[in-house]
Amino acid sequence: MDEDYIRTISYHNSGKKVRLNALLNVSKKVNSLGIRFSLKNKFSYNAANSVINFELNNVVSKDYLVSFMVQNNRKRRVDLKAGATYKINNTSFSIENNQDRQFTNQKYFGMIDFDVSKRLNINTQFYYIIYIDNGFSIQQEIPIWNAAMSYSLSKNNNIIKLVLIDLLDKNIDVYRRSTLNYFEETNLQSLGRYVVLSYTYKLNSGNKRSKKTKRDKKK
Repeated sequence: MDEDYIRTISYHNSGKKVRLNALLNVSKKVNSLGIRFSLKNKFSYNAANSVINFELNNVVSKDYLVSFMVQNNRKRRVDLKAGATYKINNTSFSIENNQDRQFTNQKYFGMIDFDVSKRLNINTQFYYIIYIDNGFSIQQEIPIWNAAMSYSLSKNNNIIKLVLIDLLDKNIDVYRRSTLNYFEETNLQSLGRYVVLSYTYKLNSGNKRSKKTKRDKKK
């Protein structure tokens, strides 16, 4: 990879690759508080040789991930979830030190699903994503807020649903990542704030099955 970030690939293999992965998941239910929490830790180590500006470098990439989520156990009417994910990538080069990278991805989220009644349900979700990378001059911060409301018109689950997408009207979706050999940013232009109205009708109400069961009982 040269100073203009143009990558050249050849079929010549130099040296060896080293990979190491470690994963730890912990989930615990706290009955006294009526909640469950989950903790995830992940570590990855990758080492390989890569030609940078026509120089053979020993490249080392280290990835750290910590994720935490808490949710309620009693979900009869309300389902609550909240959590955060923190991810770090450190990539170093033995010769081309000016190419060293430090990449951070933070994600915070919250979700509420509430059954107001047997027929009415309200749902809202919020995400806040932060990208920090010394390879980019701009720090990206993206808040995303979605919501939905559904109402059952009958006992047969004929449902009318209203979905609100991107309430903050950010009109953009940014994705960044950093790997052993390259880093990239993808920008997707979306529709921005929009509304979806849908109606679902269940054709099979289950009456045939209940009648058959009654006949079997008579026999």
